[in-house]
Amino acid sequence: MLPDEKGLFPVENNARFNGSSYVSLILDNIEKLTAPIPCWKFMKIKTSPCSFIELKKLLKPNLFDGVNVNSIFPYNCEALADTGNFSVILLADDIDNISKLEQTVKEMEVKGGFLLRSKFSNSN
Repeated sequence: MLPDEKGLFPVENNARFNGSSYVSLILDNIEKLTAPIPCWKFMKIKTSPCSFIELKKLLKPNLFDGVNVNSIFPYNCEALADTGNFSVILLADDIDNISKLEQTVKEMEVKGGFLLRSKFSNSN
């Protein structure tokens, strides 16, 4: 449009809500209930199909409880019983504790029957 013309200017806004946005919303809610989470990472996991109760038992020592910052928060568990697909957010004080939590999840592959395949991760 020329400077002397009046009218509407077309603008494209390609804003999207993606997996990282969803995790950020979960983290915002956790931080409102607890305290700031200095370090986090999310992972998509593939395991043998199981119930959410079985998954909670496997994660129990590290399952998010609203108190311990260094914990695992499972989400997107709708397909867990059918396909074994779910996601986790690893919450920690620092990158060392993220590594420990990630190692814990990997050890469950051997101890708990997990067939772990991390498909995507992101850290803050």
